[in-house]
Amino acid sequence: MCVEDVEKLLNDRLRDLKIGGDFEDALHKEVDLVNSSLFTVEIEQAAPPKRFSTPCFTHFKENYDPESYLKHLKSVMIIYKAKDVLMCMVFIMTLQGASHDWFHTLPSRSTNNFKEVTFIFTKKYTFYRTIKKNFDHMFNLHKKHDESLKDYIKTFNVEKG
Repeated sequence: MCVEDVEKLLNDRLRDLKIGGDFEDALHKEVDLVNSSLFTVEIEQAAPPKRFSTPCFTHFKENYDPESYLKHLKSVMIIYKAKDVLMCMVFIMTLQGASHDWFHTLPSRSTNNFKEVTFIFTKKYTFYRTIKKNFDHMFNLHKKHDESLKDYIKTFNVEKG
C-alpha cells in the first residue's frame, strides 16, 4: 500500500466519521490502526544483528505455494543463524501486493514468534499449496492414439513433477 492509498483510505474513513463522534478521537484511532502491527512490541523493537543486510530472495506472491515459499525463506536465512525475531522481521519484508495488505489486516500485537506467523500465513494461502502426487498415478497415464511421442513425454514429465 503506498502513501497515497493510505491517505485516501484515511480521508474516506474520516469523512464517514465526521457525521457523528469526536473527530480527533477518530483520527487517533485511524492513525493507530495504520501504524499497528501483528507483532508484539518485543519483536518490533528488536534490533537486527550487527552487519546484517537483507539477503536477496524471491518475494511472495499470492499464487505461490506457501510451504515451498517458507522453505525457501528459511534456507536463505540459515546462513544468518536467524533467530525467531529476525525471521519475523524478514518475513514481512518478503510479502508483496495483496499478501502484504492482508498481513496488515491481522490483529495488532497478536503474535510473538515465527511459528505463529507461519501458521497464520499457511492457513491463509493453503489454497495455493502444491499437492504432491503419488507415484501410482503415473500408471494411469497412457499415450493417446493421435498424440505424438514428444507430447506424451512432456505430459509425463509434467505429471511426474
